[in-house]
Amino acid sequence: GCPQVNIALVGFSSKEEVDFACEVADRAEAMSEADLDRVREHIGENIEEMCTGCSYCKACPSNIPVPSYMQVYNEKSVFGKTDEDMAGIVGFNHRWGILVGPEATAEACTQCGQCETACTQHLPIMARMKEMAAWEATE
Repeated sequence: GCPQVNIALVGFSSKEEVDFACEVADRAEAMSEADLDRVREHIGENIEEMCTGCSYCKACPSNIPVPSYMQVYNEKSVFGKTDEDMAGIVGFNHRWGILVGPEATAEACTQCGQCETACTQHLPIMARMKEMAAWEATE
């Protein structure tokens, strides 16, 4: 096992995902101090603002793929990307990443609040959707 990891926060949608997570945990190896330093270097100060991808926010009445948008937003929260960087990241994700072909874009957000009510981390999703819409407009 990996003694440096004592908890993993995960969300599952199927039995296969549970099986895969168990397999990964069973194969985990201890991390070296260099590995830990590399992880620390890449995790920003705002780690508490990161979306974990649980997808509880997915029931958007406007059909916005909120979990996908929040995964893209992690670039800003965790790695401190600028608005200019984020416009490029959003554009890339519309062309090649997790935002290819969404039913609705961030601009369609009506600020109904259902996503925030469902979010177990109490993230400011509605404010983030406004930011995402602005980045999409400049891509």
